[in-house]
Amino acid sequence: MEFDNTLVSVIICCYRNYNVLWRAVQSVLYQDYPKIEVYIADDCSDYFNEYSLLKNIEANRNDNIESVTIHRNPVNVGTVRNIKDAVKNIKGSYYITLGADDALYAPTVISDFMSAFKGDPSLWWACGKAAMTSDNLQTIYRYFPEAEDIPYLQERNSEKLFSRWSRKSFVVTPAMCFKKGLMEFAGGYDENYKYLEDWPLFLRLLRQGFTPYYIDTIVLMHSMNGVSNNNGENGIEVRKKFLEEKYLMFKSEVEPYLERLTEEDKKEYYIYKNYWMDRIYFLEILLPNKTFKQKMKLFKEEPRRIKWYLRPRLEKLWNNYSGLMSRWYELILICLLSWITFNLMTNFNISHINPFHVFVICGSYLCGVGVALLFLFYYGIKAFIKCFILYKRYRF
Repeated sequence: MEFDNTLVSVIICCYRNYNVLWRAVQSVLYQDYPKIEVYIADDCSDYFNEYSLLKNIEANRNDNIESVTIHRNPVNVGTVRNIKDAVKNIKGSYYITLGADDALYAPTVISDFMSAFKGDPSLWWACGKAAMTSDNLQTIYRYFPEAEDIPYLQERNSEKLFSRWSRKSFVVTPAMCFKKGLMEFAGGYDENYKYLEDWPLFLRLLRQGFTPYYIDTIVLMHSMNGVSNNNGENGIEVRKKFLEEKYLMFKSEVEPYLERLTEEDKKEYYIYKNYWMDRIYFLEILLPNKTFKQKMKLFKEEPRRIKWYLRPRLEKLWNNYSGLMSRWYELILICLLSWITFNLMTNFNISHINPFHVFVICGSYLCGVGVALLFLFYYGIKAFIKCFILYKRYRF
């Protein structure tokens, strides 16, 4: 397809992951779209070799790379401010925001997005499918959006999308392309958030009737090691702040508009907020490094926390127990076969010449009883723990 002279900017956000940055940059340099700006926004990483990066870009860029900008923040400002400043400074009329640990899926990604925009000039926002992968982008675990969510995107009904998006964020931001200026309709990037730049913004856009156009193709390889997916690795304070920002989003962008949610989405919203958010916040933020007395106080404040505390320990116990018992199968089989063999020998008077006849009979019967007890113990404990785990999974 022929394109006009529309410049597309790709913002690559980097923070302490310079080691994988070149992978993301390469995925942009390989794009076949004719006019691209590469804008790298580093949020004050400890290590960032700007000279080496520029040298590699110059050695690998094609004529379609119109310009390359590297901006480094003098202090860490967080994801939201980093993206907000970058969007202000880019030259393109459309833009994509990538994480340094992500990569565009194919050389045609930008062209596919721009084909959609050219086909409908009224579009402000387009999205595609993301492959959720391991750190090295080699193993794909699942795809976002999931099959059950795609019909909502295809229908492009802003009310239905707002309802569903309120209880789950089902499209990842790097798998989207935006027309510059769109965010102003939603009041811009909200600096009350430091890490959660996308979810509250999309809810505001949907409430105003802006819906994304869905391209049914994979556009992104998305590492599940970013702040939103694995922010525990970035420190407990980052994890705490990220979860608190989710609470803020629910309070500001969902709670005042609950009447616009369907009954199904409202139910799922409460499950997500009251179970996952409260549970995760308690287990990962409130509970660690507390004294016994402080833990008892936390449990007393909200008794269901006892269930949250016990469940992972019971599951770990069960996994250890299952692993141990799985090694008993061979011993159980040997005991059972021994018991059968010795009893056959006894019944057919084959063992009367054995001077240890009494010992053999006693031993064989003890083996038989042992087999029975082992099976009873194994399946009894298994049934008990299984029932307990199923009970814990009841949504409360």
